[in-house]
Amino acid sequence: MKKGFTLIELLVVVLIIGILSAIAIPQYAKTAERSRAAEVLASIRTLKDALEMYYLQAGVYPTAEDQLDVTIPAVKDYDIVIDNTQTNIRANNKKGTTGYPHFRYFPRFAPSPFAGKLLCVAQDSDTRSKGICVSLGGTNIRAYTHMAGYVAYDLN
Repeated sequence: MKKGFTLIELLVVVLIIGILSAIAIPQYAKTAERSRAAEVLASIRTLKDALEMYYLQAGVYPTAEDQLDVTIPAVKDYDIVIDNTQTNIRANNKKGTTGYPHFRYFPRFAPSPFAGKLLCVAQDSDTRSKGICVSLGGTNIRAYTHMAGYVAYDLN
């Protein structure tokens, strides 16, 4: 008597593994992107506090990054900069805008309708980015007036 598995049994096992991996891989990708975005948010919140502290001390917002008491951290997949043209902290995904949200913080006393807000910004047609914004706690969805075709979610 020979022992072993039949071809049908092996095919069933391969089929089950295929189904499980088809479910698990997309969930893993979403979780990984959400964790990268959460890392960016933590960095932006640190910069936000430093920016507002500088304003309280000097009466104006800084014009250069080296005026802050903290350094801008290097974050995988995102570039974080202080944008002096619109007085905000901006974090853009290095992979592009489609499929990935970007983040903005407009200081409390900045001339913007978003003053004092930390935003998750996504293209209006991009369900993946919008889903990441919602999973990070984004609320109060509205049109992002600085860029046509984008929506903003409040994160604070």
